[in-house]
Amino acid sequence: MLFSESELNPHEYNPLALAYIGDTVYDLFIRTKVLEKGNRHVTDMHKESVRYVNAHSQCISARSIESILTEEEIHVLKWGRNAKSNTSPKNADIVDYRTATGFETLLGFLYLKNDYDRLAYIMNAAFDKIKQYRSDIFMNHATEIHAYEARKHALTGIYNAGCGHPGGSLSIADILAVLYFEKMNIDPSDPLKQDRDRFVLSKGHCAPILYGILAERGYFPIEKCAELRNITSNMQGHPDMKSIPGVDMSTGSLGQGISAANGMALSAKLSGQDYRVYSILGDGEIEEGQVWEAAMFAAHYKLDNLTAFLDCNGLQIDGPTSEVMNSAPLDEKFRAFNWHVITIDAHNFDEIRGAIEEAKQTKGKPTMIIAKSVKGKGVSYMENQAKWHGMAPNAEDYALAIKELDEIISNLKK
Repeated sequence: MLFSESELNPHEYNPLALAYIGDTVYDLFIRTKVLEKGNRHVTDMHKESVRYVNAHSQCISARSIESILTEEEIHVLKWGRNAKSNTSPKNADIVDYRTATGFETLLGFLYLKNDYDRLAYIMNAAFDKIKQYRSDIFMNHATEIHAYEARKHALTGIYNAGCGHPGGSLSIADILAVLYFEKMNIDPSDPLKQDRDRFVLSKGHCAPILYGILAERGYFPIEKCAELRNITSNMQGHPDMKSIPGVDMSTGSLGQGISAANGMALSAKLSGQDYRVYSILGDGEIEEGQVWEAAMFAAHYKLDNLTAFLDCNGLQIDGPTSEVMNSAPLDEKFRAFNWHVITIDAHNFDEIRGAIEEAKQTKGKPTMIIAKSVKGKGVSYMENQAKWHGMAPNAEDYALAIKELDEIISNLKK
């Protein structure tokens, strides 16, 4: 027996208090495991560890190790799970979240009982299951494939329209794919559901890639993307929340989208809702003064439910941002405005995932993810070329672009 009447009883404790203890124990355990891989920079270690310590991973752990738990341990796990209130989680559905809480309750109880051998046995078994779970996810390139398919849809629309913005659209495709296919609480069958996470494309001229991602996600038929800027279609050159399913905010005037995202995040705070708000800005766009007013606003109201991405591809319509209007150092500026700042490779899917999870765990301030990207990413002749900021490909260029993207997709499917 794990415990008897003469020993500590789980019901002597508040289950959620035990869960907090167990969460801390598990967090420290995971960080130790990450460090065992060798010398790691503290930021990299943190990013990797937070990807393990989340509701979905812990839910996977709990369900996969039930066969090695005693009846008493299962009782504690279910007791903690059932005590969890019905708050909507940030990184898993409510069933997963409740199961994760029960798992933490069990760990917290074993820790207070000083049953460290049993605790280590359970956590090591759970860690092995999570590693397998994460390996299965990251060996699967489904999200990357969606990102490259969306690039094709965006270019098809721009080619058919004879105008549009390919460079900045391709540079944010990977971020959008992770948000819409892995991280955001959304439902394409119910685009306006009240508790959905919101997304605002502040750099609204990159609507083609947003349409591509929304189509891939199932908000509307993929064929609609080819109607970009067609007078008979709702696929306008900038996002329109009134006519396009999945668009949460109409944008286009640079600098204004992040302000709208602020309003959404503040509304959630004032109304007691827990949806998150995401936004993407361009590194040319932040030359607008309104962006910095919005930065002050978000920090003042402690909008920790707001995560913004800054697409740093280093180019705008007139050339390099460093020459047109140098805004460096961006990380120091946003920190000075009291934002939590993370810098990532915008095309490294693990780094995108890790940054989003880190933002979810950051309390009391908004998060700015500075995403170092490649303008025109995925199409060789467009990459790092300012001229492709707002120019449509001709027939030959378009065919070559689709061929290159198809080759990438083919390799990802192998």
